[in-house]
Amino acid sequence: DFEDATEFGVDDGEIFGMASSSTLRKSPMMPENAENEADALLQFTAEFSSRYGECHPVFFIGSLEGAFQEAFYGKARDRKLLAIYLHHDESVLANVFCSQMLCAESTVSYLSQNFITWAWDMTREANRARFLTLCTRHFGSVVAQTVRTQKTDQFPLFLIIMGKRSSNEVLNVIQGNTSVDELIMRLISAMEIFSAQQQEDIKE
Repeated sequence: DFEDATEFGVDDGEIFGMASSSTLRKSPMMPENAENEADALLQFTAEFSSRYGECHPVFFIGSLEGAFQEAFYGKARDRKLLAIYLHHDESVLANVFCSQMLCAESTVSYLSQNFITWAWDMTREANRARFLTLCTRHFGSVVAQTVRTQKTDQFPLFLIIMGKRSSNEVLNVIQGNTSVDELIMRLISAMEIFSAQQQEDIKE
């Protein structure tokens, strides 16, 4: 439940000294005004590894369009779902979500088998605005509005996207106040929808 998750997030932060001066000086996940998505993702991956360790999802290095190509446009049997991880350094849930859920072995292995994972950092306003523009372009204004209205402490967000011929469908928006079991369960349920569609596409 949300209140527990929030309290847990705060306690966890205190254990790890989240308020200490050393943490306040940590490097940003992305350059302040990230123009080149591939370079931004390289920095994101390096910073993520240095904070949370090497056991983490493989983040696609490249543009969001590149991630679409990789996930959606191969042969029907090779296609995957796209997971977009949206990070926010000022959320009390960020450390807990990354260290305990995103880096859990079960999450890492399920994502690597079934998903292409792309990431973006929403901490800085310019980067947030850039993602919202991409979001409107690729997923429509309703999804962009959903992301725009999330409060800082509802981050991190996980968007699960399925490629359709004419448009990309957002199957799920998972907020940061979740558990490993619930996260995996929601990934599996998205996978079931995707598999049914994939079987149809293979037949054609």
